[in-house]
Parts: sequence; structure tokens; C-alpha cells
Amino acid sequence: MNRLLLLALLFIATPLAQASEPVATVRVAFDRDGITATHAEGLADKAAGRAVTVDDPVRVASISKLVTAIGVMRLVEAGMLDLDADVSDALGWTLRNPAFPDTPITLRLLLSHRSSLTDAAGYWQTPLGDELRAIVNDPRAWDEAHPPGTYFRYANLNFPLVAQVMERATGERFDRLMERLVLRPLALEACFGWAGCSDEAIARAVVLYDAEGEPINDNLQGARPECPTVRAADGSCDLSQWRAGENGALFSPQGGLRISARGLARIGRLLLGDGEVDGVRLLSPASVDELTAPVWQYAPGGGMSAEEETGDGDGFFCRYGLATHTLATPVEGCRDDPFGDGIERVGHSGSAYGLQSGLWVDREGGTGVVWYATGMPGERTGGRSAFSAVEEALASGSTPAPARKSVREYGITPGVLPPGPLNAITDVPGVAVGHTTLVRGADVRTGVTAILPHTGNVFQDKVPAAVHVGNGFGKLAGSTQVEELGTLETPIVLTNTLSVAAAVDALVDHAFSFEDNAGVHSVNAVVGETNDGHLNDIRGRHVTRADVLEAIESARGGPVAQGNVGAGTGTVAFGFKGGIGTSSRVLPASLGGYTVGVLVQANFGGVLTVDGVPVGEALGQHYLSDVLNDPADGSCMIVVATDAPLDARNLERVARRAMLGLARTGGIASNGSGDYVIAFSSDPSVRIPHESGNPLRQAAVLRNDAMSPLFGATIEATEEAILNALFHAETMTGRAGNTVQALPIEQVLGLLD
Repeated sequence: MNRLLLLALLFIATPLAQASEPVATVRVAFDRDGITATHAEGLADKAAGRAVTVDDPVRVASISKLVTAIGVMRLVEAGMLDLDADVSDALGWTLRNPAFPDTPITLRLLLSHRSSLTDAAGYWQTPLGDELRAIVNDPRAWDEAHPPGTYFRYANLNFPLVAQVMERATGERFDRLMERLVLRPLALEACFGWAGCSDEAIARAVVLYDAEGEPINDNLQGARPECPTVRAADGSCDLSQWRAGENGALFSPQGGLRISARGLARIGRLLLGDGEVDGVRLLSPASVDELTAPVWQYAPGGGMSAEEETGDGDGFFCRYGLATHTLATPVEGCRDDPFGDGIERVGHSGSAYGLQSGLWVDREGGTGVVWYATGMPGERTGGRSAFSAVEEALASGSTPAPARKSVREYGITPGVLPPGPLNAITDVPGVAVGHTTLVRGADVRTGVTAILPHTGNVFQDKVPAAVHVGNGFGKLAGSTQVEELGTLETPIVLTNTLSVAAAVDALVDHAFSFEDNAGVHSVNAVVGETNDGHLNDIRGRHVTRADVLEAIESARGGPVAQGNVGAGTGTVAFGFKGGIGTSSRVLPASLGGYTVGVLVQANFGGVLTVDGVPVGEALGQHYLSDVLNDPADGSCMIVVATDAPLDARNLERVARRAMLGLARTGGIASNGSGDYVIAFSSDPSVRIPHESGNPLRQAAVLRNDAMSPLFGATIEATEEAILNALFHAETMTGRAGNTVQALPIEQVLGLLD
């Protein structure tokens, strides 16, 4: 995720967001079959200038608890541990809350934070060679008000005790035991503490920074740490002093797992696979069900919904299982949905040493995501949920924030007119955009983008519209009625060529969903398309009516995600990765102050030109070059919106000018390209009611001689929207292993100097 853009979005949405940007952000999305998308932005090591990658090991904080619990469940399946037995027998000494000496404490209670332990006396500080039992003997370690099993209170101390039970049951050192039980069977290059990691992994360690950008943990500078645990009281670090079951905190089972985001995604896929991943069966489905099923749900007086040590806000914890946290709890006071979609996901979060992390899976939907950010504040701030605004941005799966910047952020300013505040089609009042992005397995790379001229009942409150055909090798559904009547009566949907029928069907459903349309028997659904078959299994027709309705229903004003999203997920432009792009222009007040916004689905060819410079020629990559040698076929769908009061005739004139913007980027409207422009006015004064008792329609519209500034604005916004699609898009591999590289921005900028 682009850090500067992320901050801009956060400041727009939440004025309380952190004042400094993360040092690094990493995100990996996956499904049951494998990784579907990756993103890494920023630095793993500021001093070395080393960029972060999804393969760099990082201390993932409390996600470690979930992985520890997987190890516990393996021992339970082997008959070596019992979740409901008194752990005193395994520890070799009695573990009791002094206020409730007759209530036994079990592994189930430790794993679910219902043991009545607290972190008030500490949990990680016990030196090498000493016993953790000293902390448990401190009265501050116990909640004297609540018996074990009756109250949820998140406490890290539970997990060193879990580790001690595991060590006593097996006689193995915790870090080595976890390597045997979990990490090695899953072929993960990971370790609890650095003792078990290779020198190569240590050289790639992610340094953890605080919110001021100062290193506070794992600043290894490429070298193995002198001591991977808390040193002995005399300052020595002789791991031969380890004794099974005496100090379970040594290798930090509660937070010390070092693993890459890619590796953590494999843990997520294990959960999605009901205990199996890539043919390796680690747990039974029943064990995964037991691990992930909530054993506690928030109710007033029944537990604490915030972690005391980190200062996470109330409503953060609302359902918890065996070291698993369930999201989106439909209970008053719960703020546990960073995704904002109400879907139940299970996993765990982490927060320590300036890192915020998450591993979350939708077991029913079969998808998941891993993220982390470094350089974060100690508290989660700025979000609409109890998670941070940065985490909420990383959580987003349907409209992810782009990983690269718009052309204007690189100092490229096409044209002379200024953009709107968002530099997007949503600068036009009332216009909303929604995306559904489908990236599944190795071959599905497609999606849907919906543009709403207004968020009401478009069928009953139609808008004037027009269509212009630059080159007609395409399937623009609904175009003839728009040309004939000059009105638009549904949202505009963009998708892939073979999903037009599904989109039409969904638009009819959407129209029928309005009560006022109960008597409607004809709907002119408008659907545009481009062919994404190079990267996408287009013949599989993976876009469903539900996907289209999701895009429509998620449509909002505000910033618009660009690049590899929605209908642009699998597109190619000028031989580089294409996608969705948008831009806007605002006329001066003396010319009416009107706004023109453009959104494009860029999937066409030619000779790329950026700000007048023939970049494609200079790079040797264009439709006539030996490097590319393609016919420049494809398509470009262009949607133009304006709040200027225009009738259909002048909207058609506006639409024609959009093709001039395409030409300014080097597009040639080739023989096999379907290049279409749909233009509409969102001005409420020119809307056309579906029914009216008056056969006459009166509306004040702009004169012909006032149109030229709007023509210029359309040309400029179209040009910049196409460039934004290219600048935002990232390299993608899809169907049959086909890979399309992103535009090499640094080379392009060098050519523009």
C-alpha cells in the first residue's frame, strides 16, 4: 500500500489518525488454493535502506498465541495433553488463584484468557535460569474478583504457562517443540526467538520502529543476536541452563514468533483447509473447529473487551476461542470489524514494539488476509472500529488502497485546468463508485466496477446521457436505447466481455429491488466490457450476479481505488498492466465552476505517451515494436460525469472529446478495440422522471457556445485517468502463468526529465 496515499486517505476520513506514516506496510491475501495478492511498501531496515518484502521475517506479536495453540492441539490429538485437565499436574506444582483455591485452572482456560490471571506482575521478564513461578506467586498476577472460567481478561501470562505445560509433557524446549510440531511440517522458515532461524533469515529481519521512527526491537543489523532470550541474572546467556517447564516465557510463546507474511498466510490457509494445506494434514477438522469456536462472548459484566497493556479501545475483544479472536460481533458496544462488512472472520491480532498485525480468515468464504505495519503508535488510533485506521485500510479486500501513486503525485500535471479535491469522478456531486475484485487461485483475475449517477432510484429519476463509439468492436449493452432516448436509467456497470449477461441480470435485480419499481417490466441495463482473457480465465465466467450487486451496493462517494481493482483487475494497456483510473477537472467560477469527472477501464494499445513524451517508443514497447509485437487490440471503456446542466445532444459532444484524451495517451482505437464513451449529467435540475402528468419537459441547459471549456476538461481528465490506471497498476501473474509487468515508473520519470 502506498504510504503517502494511505495517509492522505486516513486524514480525509479520520482527523485523529496518527501524525506520522508507517515505516513499512505489508499485506498478503490468500484463499484455500494459495496466495492471491501481495503488497509490500516501505523499509524493513531504515539504516540499511533495505526495502521490506513479503518474505522478510517479522515479530508478529500476539498472532504467536494462535500458532502456539496449533501446537497445543497437535499434542491434544496425540493424547499428550488434555484441554480440561488441571494443569497443576503437568506443571508439577499447584496453579491456583489465591482467592479461589478450590477452582482448578485448565489449558482451555489459559488459552481463552479466562484463567483469572493478569499481567500486572509481568510475564516476560523472568531471566534465563530462573522460574516463572515467582511471577505467579505475586498476588498482583491474579484477578481476585472473578473465579477462573467466569470472566474474560486478556493476559499474556497465560501463554508462558501454556508453554511450560507443553515442555513438561514432551521434555522439549518450546522453540524446538514448535519447530517440530508446526513450523517444519508446514515448511515454514520461522522461529520463536531467533535461536531457531537461519543466518539468511536473520539478515532479512524486519526492524520494529516506534511511531517516531526509532528502532526498538529486532535491530539486528544483519547479525545473529548475542542472546535470543532474556539473559540470566548474572548477564550470561548459556541456553544449557534451560530446564523443561521452569520458564515458559524464554522463547516468548505469547508474542515472539518471527515469520514472514507469506509464511503466516500458510497458517491461515491451514485454518481455511480445516487443518490441511497443500496435502499436509496437521490437525483434524474437529480440532480446527474446537480451536476457532468462541468460548466467550462479550456481555456487560462478563469480561473486558480491551487489552490493558496495549490500551486497545473498548469493543476490541467481543468473541474469543482457544487463542482465536472472532470478528464482527453483532452486539452493542462491540467495535471489532476492521473490514466493515459484517462478515465473521477468525484469527488473531498483534500489537507490540510499534507493530500492528493481523491474520484473519473467512472460513465460510474461503479467503483470508495477513497484514502488518511498523512505526505505529502504541495505541490503535484513527479507525471507525477499535482497530487503527491503518489496519482498516490494510483489511480492505474489495477496494484496496492502491500501492502506487497517481501521476500528479509524481509532478506530472496533464493539461491546464485544476483537478477536484479527490481528482476522481466522485468529485462530481452525487456520483458514487463501487468495486468487486475477484482474485482467486492462479487463474481468476477479474471483477466489477459500478458507477452510480446518483444513489437514489435511477429508473424513476433518470439522468440525461449519451454514448459515443470510438471503435465498435465491443458489447456495450443498453447503448441503443441511450442513443435513442438520451437517458440513463440504471447504474453503469463495467466488467469482462463474457460477464456482460450476468451484469445485465444483476442490474435488473437492482432495479426491481426498489418498491417504486414494482410495476416495471422493462429495464435498460447499461453494461460495458473489456476482454481480460490474457490474465483471467474469462471462459469460466466467474463474475456472478452477487458480485455485481456487491459492487453496486458498496458504491460510495469519496476516494476511488485505482489500478488492479474491480473491472480493471485483469486488464492490460500499452503492453503494461492496465486497470481502473480516474481524474477530474473543475472549471473556474467565471465559466460556471462545473466539474467533469472521468473513470476508465484501460485495456487497449498503441504507443504510450506521457505528458507529450513518446514513452512507449523510448522503452521499445509498443504495438509495432519487436518487444511487444501485438495488434494493440483490447478495449477502453470511458465514463464521463459532469454536474453541468447538459442535455443528451451536448453530452454526446462531450463524449466525443473523450476519445481525444485517449489519443493524447497514444491510443489508436485499433481494429479489434471496443472504445466506448458514456457521458451523463448528475445535475438534479435536468433529471427526467419516469412518469409525469405533464407532456412537456422544461429544463435550463447550457448553450452550445458555453461547451468548449467542458470539452477541454473532458480531454484532460480522460488523459489523466488513463495514465492513473497505468501508474497505479501493479505487476500481475494470472491465467496459464501469464505475467504482465507494471509500468516502470522510475524509467518513465527519467524520460520526462
